[in-house]
Amino acid sequence: YRALKNLYHSFIESHLLYCASAWGCVPESRLKALFSAQKKGIRALHRGSSSFYDKESGTAPSHTKPIFSEHCLLALPNIIAKSILGALYRVKLNISPSNICLLFSHSKNTSSSNGLDAPSCNTRSAVARQVNYYDEPTFKLSRSELQLAYVGPRLYNLIAAQVNAETKANGQEQLDIRNSYFDPFKKAITKHLLCTQGQPHPTNDVGPEEWIPQNSPIDQILLARNSRSQKTSL
Repeated sequence: YRALKNLYHSFIESHLLYCASAWGCVPESRLKALFSAQKKGIRALHRGSSSFYDKESGTAPSHTKPIFSEHCLLALPNIIAKSILGALYRVKLNISPSNICLLFSHSKNTSSSNGLDAPSCNTRSAVARQVNYYDEPTFKLSRSELQLAYVGPRLYNLIAAQVNAETKANGQEQLDIRNSYFDPFKKAITKHLLCTQGQPHPTNDVGPEEWIPQNSPIDQILLARNSRSQKTSL
């Protein structure tokens, strides 16, 4: 098993991580083929799982959501989210290249406008009033919203506030502080994304093994963007 997991990290996950913050800010439909390829790889990692449809028995390929949770591995949308959050954290620490830092503006406001309240693993840590760490820019062209400058600040404002609330509820020091320690932030983000990724549908309309938008914060942001665009066009 350990050898298979190392192969997964070396030949699959490493390619998905490469510049994910640059190419990953796209709708779910654009990532479908790549996500399917990742799921084929994760099925090969898990013993007893089926990767193909069996015509004779009618057995469908194994669901991958429980496999990701069992092996503590991030699915493609959350790999992208982790990469984006890491990039924004480096900007916050002012250790990114200057041309990258100029894409973002630190916010002085204390309330968020994204209107997203993703479920938290700890119900006591619900974010009643979300702090804005970055200004959330708006663009005239909808295609301009499919880029890091739009998705990044909204994602960071959403997830960083939730992670801070969770650590505070657990009696730990908040991680969103200006220091040079990147690893604690990365570990907290990974833990939070894994928890979000494994959650079932809030109303049980679909099975717990089915992927839903609530499993990916990026999907939530893009769905909120689409709903705002539809209201504007009416």
